[in-house]
Amino acid sequence: VILIIVGVMIGIGSTATAQMTQQQLRNQFEQEFQRTEQVLNQARNVVKISGSETGKLALNFAEKLQLQAREQGMLQTRLGYQAGYRLTMEAREKAKSAMGLCQRAEENQDLVARQLEKTDELIQRAQSRAGENMPQVAANLYEQAKDTQRRAWEFYRKNELRPALKLSRQAERTVRKLIARVKEEMGDINRIRNQIRLLDGSYEQARNRIKECANDDAGQVFSHGEDAFQRAQDFYNDGKFKQA
Repeated sequence: VILIIVGVMIGIGSTATAQMTQQQLRNQFEQEFQRTEQVLNQARNVVKISGSETGKLALNFAEKLQLQAREQGMLQTRLGYQAGYRLTMEAREKAKSAMGLCQRAEENQDLVARQLEKTDELIQRAQSRAGENMPQVAANLYEQAKDTQRRAWEFYRKNELRPALKLSRQAERTVRKLIARVKEEMGDINRIRNQIRLLDGSYEQARNRIKECANDDAGQVFSHGEDAFQRAQDFYNDGKFKQA
C-alpha cells in the first residue's frame, strides 16, 4: 500500500512538472536557486566561526551541488531547469546539515571545556588539602594528574576533543584518588596525634609509679615501651603516619 501511495505521489509530481511551461520551470529554478544561495551564505558564516572540520566538508559538498545546479540552469532547457532545481534543493539541505554539524561541534566543545575546568579545580583543591609536604605516594598521584591534564589541554587547543575529554576524565579520577588518600591520611594523623597526647600523659604517671615501687622488671618493661613510644613520635614527625 505504501509503495502504491509513493508511486502515485511521484507520478503526480512528475505530471505537475510536465505540465509546467519552460518559463515556469525557469522561474521555479531561479527562485529556489536564490533561496539556496541565502542558506549557503549563512552556512559559510557559521562554519567560519565554528571551525568545524565536518561542517566544512558538508559545506564544500553543498557548494559543489549548487555549482552543478547553476551549470544545469545555464543550459536553458526544460531538463536543465528540472535537474538544476533538484540539485539546488539538495545543496540547500546539505548546507543546513553543515550548520547542524557546527552546532553539535560547539556543544561538544563546551562539554570538553567544562570537563577541563572541573579537573583544574580539583587539582587545585588537592594541592591545597595536601600541602607542599605531601607523602611521596600522594605526590606521585598529583604529578601524574597534572601531566595528564596538561596533555588534555594540548589536545583541546588543537580542537581534538575526543582525546582531550578522555585524558581530562582520566586526570579527574587520579585526583579523586589523591583526595581520598589525603583524607585517609588526615584521619590517621588525627588519630595518631590524639594517641600521642593520651600516651604522653599516661607515661608520665607510669614513670612516677615505677619510681615509687622500685621494681626492676617493671622498669625494663617501661623502658621498652618508652623506646617504642619515641619511635612512634619520630615516625609521626617524619610524616610516616602508617609506621607511627
